[in-house]
Amino acid sequence: MLGKKGKRYSPRFQFQVVLKVVKGDRDAVEIARAHDLHPTTVSRWKREFLENGPGLFDKETALAQSA
Repeated sequence: MLGKKGKRYSPRFQFQVVLKVVKGDRDAVEIARAHDLHPTTVSRWKREFLENGPGLFDKETALAQSA
């Protein structure tokens, strides 16, 4: 059985949605609804962002990605 293929979103779009959630101006459920997303999807994106965010500022990671 093949895995479920859902709708794909660009990293830029995911970042923009997560940024709105992190800012806290509106509830995550409201933001999800405004973008026609499931709240669980938005929560997962936020969790991934918070877990991987420190890696964005790691010099070794940044150098490896630019090479």
